[in-house]
Amino acid sequence: KDHASALSALSSAEGLSPEQQQQATFLAARALLTAGQAAEAQQKLKEIKDPPARLAALLAVTLAECRLQQDDAGDAERIMEGFIAENSRLPGLPEAFEALDRIYAHGGAASSAELRRWAGDSRNAQRAILALFYLARNEGRASKSEKSRQLFSEFLAQYPSHFLANEARAELSASQIGVNQPQAALETAKEGAGFRNSFVRAQAEAALGEFKQAADSFLQAAGAPELEMAALENAAVCALLSGASEGENPASLIVAPSGSS
Repeated sequence: KDHASALSALSSAEGLSPEQQQQATFLAARALLTAGQAAEAQQKLKEIKDPPARLAALLAVTLAECRLQQDDAGDAERIMEGFIAENSRLPGLPEAFEALDRIYAHGGAASSAELRRWAGDSRNAQRAILALFYLARNEGRASKSEKSRQLFSEFLAQYPSHFLANEARAELSASQIGVNQPQAALETAKEGAGFRNSFVRAQAEAALGEFKQAADSFLQAAGAPELEMAALENAAVCALLSGASEGENPASLIVAPSGSS
């Protein structure tokens, strides 16, 4: 991408309202960050004073990403935890939690203390719901898999239609497979939608010896670019295990090396 051209266009824009100017400054900071100039991006963000509510979360996320890119994960964590604690009723809370989760993942074994506190605060329902989901994920990341499954189950029991519910089902199902509970994993994944649920459903079906169904499920999961190769390879293996010939196995044709017969 031509970041220099983007920066030039943003800097030369004229006739902007104060709010439009703040948006242009923010976009210039994002361009700098994307170009790997985190320190410059951080300085650019300082030019934005009293941002509108809809921009506040994006500013916090971008500032945290600047600090993370400068190898200061601790400061990035403090920025996002502070924003969520103090501005949780502003727009952009899901994006703020997603950014905090990326920071926790970068650290590898972050404390769940703040997530646990927010999940238990019934005075702020939206924050409590999001915190419960990310608490379940963070506990799994900390190798507390049983606690993670318990929390994901709690999340799904209370909020089965939440926009994160399908992701929760996929993560719960994957964890159940990890502790040799393929039947439970299959039941969990069957309730979910999306490519990740198709993938873990296929893993559960394969573990149960249902190879034809597993091959079909893996093929469905191959629609996601990040899952495509693993899904196709597993689909080919499962189709063969189900007794299908190579000619009846579409996945084997897709993953076969160029020039092979």
